[in-house]
Amino acid sequence: MTRIEHMFESHWSPFEVSLGRVASTRDGWVSRADDPREGERLLGVDVDALDPDEALSALVSLSEHEAAVAATRARLLVRVSGATQVVRDVLVEPAAPQAGGARRVEIVDEVAAEVAAVLRMPEATLRNQVWQARLLTGPLSRTLEELRAGRISSSAAVALCEQAGRMLSRPLGDDAATDEEFAQSCARLQDRVLPHAGAETASRVRARARRVVDTIDAQAAWQRRRRARRGCDVQAWGQDDGLAVVMARMPALHAAMVMARIEERVRADADRLAAAVADRTGAAEPTLGQLRAAAFTELVLDGTLSREGLASGGGTPVTDGGAVGRRARVEVQVLVDARTLAGLTPDAPVHVQVGGESVAVGRDDLVDLLARKSTPAVLRRLVCDPVSGSLADRGAHAYAVSPDLAAWIAARDRTCRHPGCNRQATGCDVDHAVGFDEGGATTVANTGALCRRHHNVKTHAGWRIVDSQSNGSCTFISPTGRRFPHSPVRLLAEPPP
Repeated sequence: MTRIEHMFESHWSPFEVSLGRVASTRDGWVSRADDPREGERLLGVDVDALDPDEALSALVSLSEHEAAVAATRARLLVRVSGATQVVRDVLVEPAAPQAGGARRVEIVDEVAAEVAAVLRMPEATLRNQVWQARLLTGPLSRTLEELRAGRISSSAAVALCEQAGRMLSRPLGDDAATDEEFAQSCARLQDRVLPHAGAETASRVRARARRVVDTIDAQAAWQRRRRARRGCDVQAWGQDDGLAVVMARMPALHAAMVMARIEERVRADADRLAAAVADRTGAAEPTLGQLRAAAFTELVLDGTLSREGLASGGGTPVTDGGAVGRRARVEVQVLVDARTLAGLTPDAPVHVQVGGESVAVGRDDLVDLLARKSTPAVLRRLVCDPVSGSLADRGAHAYAVSPDLAAWIAARDRTCRHPGCNRQATGCDVDHAVGFDEGGATTVANTGALCRRHHNVKTHAGWRIVDSQSNGSCTFISPTGRRFPHSPVRLLAEPPP
């Protein structure tokens, strides 16, 4: 193994760099992220003198340094703003005698206005960063240390802050007993997430942390779900070139039903939708996203996503450009571990699949849904092993493994298995780890989800998959020989230690 140790020497010359693989703390190298001279050397690197492999090594080193800078930034924000929020009461006298007596006004973290102005950023953004910094320098101090050492990315640290914040019922420093309880919950969260965070993308860290938070306190999780519903809303904002975004925040079960209904419309009317999109855009082959957008627009404008529409799963006629048909029922996947299914953990949450992620919902939500005979959804039960967290059964009534291999793979893998790809498995190919033409069997162990792009990369660009297992784990080997282990996707949170 060649090295780039001279990259960190006092008299470094970019023309001396020579290496054959990524050199970073991830390969067992000693971190130099805390060396104040490293940033200067990285910024002074002669990029044009590096070959692609050397440039990749420099990028890894730079990302570790950026993580250390983010950790320092968090500490500086707390130094400026304080470890807890600062509240100042101001007594405001009435402008006129008839307006009544004086009133008290609370001013929270007044320094934030000045800091935001100095840094030229929106005050709301600055306040959110201060809130995250207080968590990192307080109950998430181990996360801050991992960030400072360059072992996790700043986006992974932000994901942990976001999920830890769900457990915070009142501001830090407001009540000592609450702070202590929150610190203990954060310790449990870090115990179960940090060992994996350095090898996962930020989205997977967020998903893992979300599952852990859902299991730390079942009663608190129920209260959080009720509190979160107060934030339900639908918003829209414009974008460039005549486009706009419509965002809906709603209960997860409703979101799953809406998305399933859109997918069902796309499948049922793909040709007609494609022709309509082609007329408006000139696209010879409309993308799946364009078809979904067209289906969503039609479903909203023709009223089939209204309260009456969602309640009429028994078959309200729907007009589609003159054609009249019956509305089909849609499938919503529900995750439940075997212990909950057996009644051994009656307070445990169940999960529904929304946008490629598992979202915890209360069993009361499911009971309410099932009580409506006209609900336009079929619930597909996915039973998970409570120890490994992997899929044990996909079916409606029995524990037998479904013969539908593609559906099993999609339910097990959730997303494309290629490193860093989050494309939903329902839109992926079922790939043979060992090629079919090389004797690879069409089994659960030898198959997995790969999006079309990464399927082509594996087939035609030198990537390989080895050690593919029935739980979804495998190892990717790049054309240059780097190995990227893929951990099996846990559909439910890890059991408490």
